Amino acid sequence: MANQKGKEVKNSLYKASIEPLEKAEELEVAKKMATGNKKAREKARELLIRANIRYALSCAKKFYGLGLSDEEVNQEAVIGLIKAVDRFDFKRGTKVITFAKWYIKNEIDTACNKSAYIRSISLDEPVSESGETRLSMIPDTTSCSIESAINHIQKQVLYESIKKLEPMERDVICMHYGLKDYKEEYSLSAIGEKYQRSRQNIFFIKERALSKLKENMNSLAA
Repeated sequence: MANQKGKEVKNSLYKASIEPLEKAEELEVAKKMATGNKKAREKARELLIRANIRYALSCAKKFYGLGLSDEEVNQEAVIGLIKAVDRFDFKRGTKVITFAKWYIKNEIDTACNKSAYIRSISLDEPVSESGETRLSMIPDTTSCSIESAINHIQKQVLYESIKKLEPMERDVICMHYGLKDYKEEYSLSAIGEKYQRSRQNIFFIKERALSKLKENMNSLAA
């Protein structure tokens, strides 16, 4: 089931992609992203991301089965690509994929390492000579289960992170995942209709917001 979902995410990402650009054309687009007006910059940014998604997914294959689901690996690869595009300098004269290699690999590596670290922390592992475990040291309470306490903390961190997003990013995330005032999850197409934007454009706004959320939540949890 998880592999099937991973394939669906990959197919969705692949559909959002376009054929890679020639080097000269890509550098011209990157120049527009750096020097154009706001609308031109957003259009150029989206074009650079879409033109390199297939490469990011190709890189992601090497990390399948290393702790994350295929879906998570694909998403981390695209987040890495987006970070690379946002930091790309056309004056270097290189292609985006050359610059993006490190960001894609680093994003996936970081996520894999965090996943492995979380799995290695067991609540049943003895932490004292008397044999006490992390679980036994948590006070027993009938008013609040461990799961609900953890969920409460996670939601607090999430909502604090959402506040730091730009208004458009915040609304896309809340609508798509049914958060805050939204009681149901909206598809990217439905959100696009509301804002009169393409599904692909909303997809990239969502991915950019998720990248920011990840950084914000890591800083709050540190």
